[in-house]
Amino acid sequence: MKRSKRSISTAEPSGTNTPVATPTKQQISTVTSPRSLYGMNICNVYKKQSNLIDYLHELHADLQRLDQDLEKTPPGFKDTVQHLVSSKLLDNSDKKVRLLVGCCLVDIFRIYAPDTPYKDGVMLRVFEVMSILIRNLETAINGSEEQSQSIYIIQSLATVKSCVIPVIMAQRGVRGALETAQTLFQALIDSVRPDHSDARKTRNYTFLCSNFVYL
Repeated sequence: MKRSKRSISTAEPSGTNTPVATPTKQQISTVTSPRSLYGMNICNVYKKQSNLIDYLHELHADLQRLDQDLEKTPPGFKDTVQHLVSSKLLDNSDKKVRLLVGCCLVDIFRIYAPDTPYKDGVMLRVFEVMSILIRNLETAINGSEEQSQSIYIIQSLATVKSCVIPVIMAQRGVRGALETAQTLFQALIDSVRPDHSDARKTRNYTFLCSNFVYL
């Protein structure tokens, strides 16, 4: 059955456009077709860190073009969805890898919305990682790739309303969900600096408001 395109919530913030993190020519890897991006065990295939980063850039770019129709996703897509939450990627020592994985995961949230792609325990782990990634804005250099990727994660979570998932899980009585939602809120508050633009502060407030309506 074909699903209608929609987010977790029925409303989307007006005037909010999710930024696109486009890889540079130097970041384009040897992956040449969408089909070859999916289905493999990512960590086994891309053991060299630079190759892994190139692959994640390619994957993120391709995920952004996919519609909210799981029946039309490339072969191997669901396998890749599962590989992205391996501890080797979520807990990778390289911040670049963790940020790119975060960008891919929010893309997957959009594709699956209003459903979730993982079981409750995995979802909570993913949002714990998201909280850490959001905190990067607190120290990220203005105009850096780290900053743009952190903003991409925040804005996608707010626009798709996938940021409400831990709140909804808490309402269902899922153990640890309330603490995860609180950590996510605090990370967003802590990520705002006095020198941040009004637009960025508004983005963060929109994120918070998106969650509070479910409390």
